[in-house]
Amino acid sequence: MKLMGANKMLWFTVIITTVTVFFGLQLSAEDIEGSSDHPILKRYEGSEIKKYDKREFDEYVLLLGEVKDAPSEPNKVKIAKSEKLEGKVTKISYELPEDRSSLEVLRNYEKELKNGGFEILFACSNKECGGRVFNHTVVPYDTMFGDNYYDQRYLAGKLSRSEGDVYASVYVIKNTTGGGRTKNYIYTQVDVIELVPMQELMVKIEADEMAKEIMASGSVSIYGIYFDFDKADIKPESEPTIAEIAKFLKEQPDMKVFVVGHTDNEGSLTYNMDLSKERAKSVVNKLIGLCT
Repeated sequence: MKLMGANKMLWFTVIITTVTVFFGLQLSAEDIEGSSDHPILKRYEGSEIKKYDKREFDEYVLLLGEVKDAPSEPNKVKIAKSEKLEGKVTKISYELPEDRSSLEVLRNYEKELKNGGFEILFACSNKECGGRVFNHTVVPYDTMFGDNYYDQRYLAGKLSRSEGDVYASVYVIKNTTGGGRTKNYIYTQVDVIELVPMQELMVKIEADEMAKEIMASGSVSIYGIYFDFDKADIKPESEPTIAEIAKFLKEQPDMKVFVVGHTDNEGSLTYNMDLSKERAKSVVNKLIGLCT
């Protein structure tokens, strides 16, 4: 058995995301269809849901510091601090009439979070957030929020719990640039990220299925090999998949294969190339140990 070669190639793809008086429990008749408040964080009284998006598993970058332009990299920004999260992501955009201030709305959300056990990780307002560039980063450009950075407030918090931590961000602006009916209205973006395991829906491929696919196409992608973020150590839950690969290789002692590792696009190209090689090497070493 050889684990590197140039005949038939086996591609192992390593898939390397006390309620205050201003909070109401009733849904508004003006909420968009299919939307609702998040059960962990209710709305400010009088708010209406204008946009709603819920995903069972996705990635989310939580802003924890000022956002600035990156002069040396056009069309990019420099975030002082952030945390990349993966889990259940709920995003809700609320509209509130003009008789409230952005400060009052944010303070109520802050109290709601603290009463619910959240730790406030970061908070900022107006220019200290980063001005216009922060406004365009925290919410992808939207007519409700876009360019309303003269009166903007933000906070991010974390709730630690045994069944999985929860993060929340609250962004509040006053519509000072738009005209018409919504001039001076308050808009609030509430994002809640629940750290839950991804549902493993990929079909686990077995040794005989590997053989069939290789004979048909010359390669096969293998799911179910996991690494911790930014590391090359194989996680224990990868054992069943690697055992099937080893079984296949034992049944095909003359097969020559390549083991290819992949990473995400965070970090430099050189760094990710090195990490990919280290992950592939970890898989090769594991397979050698099982096959000899």
